[in-house]
Amino acid sequence: MVLYVQAKPYGPRHRVGDYTINTNRGSYFKLAKTGFARFQRAFHWYLDFVEEYDLKHKIVLLKEGKKIFQMNIKPSKNSKLGDFDIILDAGKGLYFDHVILGYYFKHYKLPESKINSLSWHGYYAIIDDQQLYSPVVHIKSHGTKIDRVGHLGSINEFEPFAFPVCSLYIPNDLNINDIGNTKKDPTQCIYLDVPHLSRSARYDFFVLPKGLTIERFSDSPLMLMYRFADLEIFNNPNEGHNVVLDAEMKEYKNVGGNDIIIRIVEEPSNIEKAWESKKQIFKEESEKYSIIINDPNDIYNKLSYKPIIMFDEEGEMMKPRLLKDIHEEKIEFKPLKEIKIWD
Repeated sequence: MVLYVQAKPYGPRHRVGDYTINTNRGSYFKLAKTGFARFQRAFHWYLDFVEEYDLKHKIVLLKEGKKIFQMNIKPSKNSKLGDFDIILDAGKGLYFDHVILGYYFKHYKLPESKINSLSWHGYYAIIDDQQLYSPVVHIKSHGTKIDRVGHLGSINEFEPFAFPVCSLYIPNDLNINDIGNTKKDPTQCIYLDVPHLSRSARYDFFVLPKGLTIERFSDSPLMLMYRFADLEIFNNPNEGHNVVLDAEMKEYKNVGGNDIIIRIVEEPSNIEKAWESKKQIFKEESEKYSIIINDPNDIYNKLSYKPIIMFDEEGEMMKPRLLKDIHEEKIEFKPLKEIKIWD
């Protein structure tokens, strides 16, 4: 049996068992083996390949048409728990003035540390029957790792919330004179234009796990935490949190296979304080080109283990419930009976 199927222009040749699939522009690929089952396996692989390649994996921030930041979301290979490798890159020729992990657990500053890239790995993978690769953040300068920091965070289906991966501060006077205009690739990237502001702006990036869509998540009362709670809720929640009153929420479907929420806070140095004596987290860094890797440890509990008082239709106070229980009931979450890494 010889079968010819028109191919899309997704690259050169790909080997699938006994089959060679040629995907050059305008070509056909040839499956020249007997046995329909073999053909089916190869063809299904090709469809999966096209589907993955068609996904937009990158979110790019542009200022005056020039790339100043990129988030690249990739599925984790060989993962036993957790979904992602996330690469965070400054624009060409730019360095982050401040890189902060959690509540100042690590703090890197220019000019001592010239950091232009970070990779956030949130998955567990088996090395052998005694060793486990666990989540880590790599700190990089021009591709060279200058530090690595382990953590316990992962974006996974058994914790149904939007993971606060990072927050980026963009000063209004960011120098982009040496950056060329970006040639756009809308097949791979989502582009956001940073408007001209009199002060700095902050972009908060939240990633939903596979299987939890923006539509389901937006109906939950937990979404209010993302709309109004400032970064203290993720990084230093024991002392309460300040309130974001004026933010724009952007939602993106199927970025790297998962839904993404971006919260844009204009002039983050003017965020409403919960009380007069309350300090604003990361205030000193908010007027610089700074990136915050939000504390990835135990995030779901920080957000959702809060008692909520509700009233019935007659105005009578009901028994307090945990926000976690209300949230999971609203999104019809079915918890996994068992979480296994080693089989």
